Order: sequence, then structure tokens, then C-alpha cells
Amino acid sequence: MPSTGGAYFSVTGATMKAWVEGILAGTFTDYGLTISLENPTTSGSGDFDISSKEATDGQRPYLEVDYTLVAPPSITISDVTVNNLSGTATAVVSLSAGAPPGGVTVNYATQDSTATAPAYYTGTSGTLMFAEGDTTKNVTVSIVP
Repeated sequence: MPSTGGAYFSVTGATMKAWVEGILAGTFTDYGLTISLENPTTSGSGDFDISSKEATDGQRPYLEVDYTLVAPPSITISDVTVNNLSGTATAVVSLSAGAPPGGVTVNYATQDSTATAPAYYTGTSGTLMFAEGDTTKNVTVSIVP
């Protein structure tokens, strides 16, 4: 944001992310800055520059942001445990790596196969929220004993 004199600004961390997203979305005042994508990418590494609109003389400072996009972890479902006494089946949902910053959201739903709802189980659906660093969550389905 502009300093008292309006010539300098300082933005860090999550504020920088929100600031850049706001400028790109057109919902935040850009204070006379331009953002140029030099190497846009949806995977791997890229960068973009934030500079003064008057930077044509090459004398104005600019900020170059380099980034690396990390592929989301893959998901597996394993270790299904059936407990006939409690009438439940529990499946372990695992990520191949810890959830990245911002977490991972996984939507799930049961589907009939050799067992059909409601004769053999109660159909269910939901969302698993993996917080940063999480690798496993459980999904429990009610079964007919």
C-alpha cells in the first residue's frame, strides 16, 4: 500500500496474495501499477512483474514474483474395516503427500455395486477437509448387519 508520501508500498505474505488477486479481479485499486505475466503456467514454474505504469524509462522499480505450482497429491482409498457389531464400514482416504497450504477438499458419495442401498447399506455423501499437512481421513458408512 502507498507509504505516507505515496511513492513506496510494502505488502507481504497472505496480504500480497490478496492484493494481487484483488488487482487482477479489478476489485482493488492498483495505485498506478501494472501486472505483467511473463511466463504464465498452470504447472511448473513461472513469474510475473508488478511495476509502475510509468516504468517505460526503465528507471522505476518493479517487483518480480517467481512461483512454482505444485501438483495436488493423488488420492487412494484403502483399509476398509467392517464392524458388523456396530453396523459400520470405515474406509481410509489417503493423500500421496501432505495437503498443501490451503488444504485439500475431497467430495465423496457411495455408489451401488454388488451391495445396494438401502438393503445392504445407507447411502451417504459428504466432504473431507484435509488441512495443510494432513494425509488421511476416514469415511464411515452405515451397513445392515
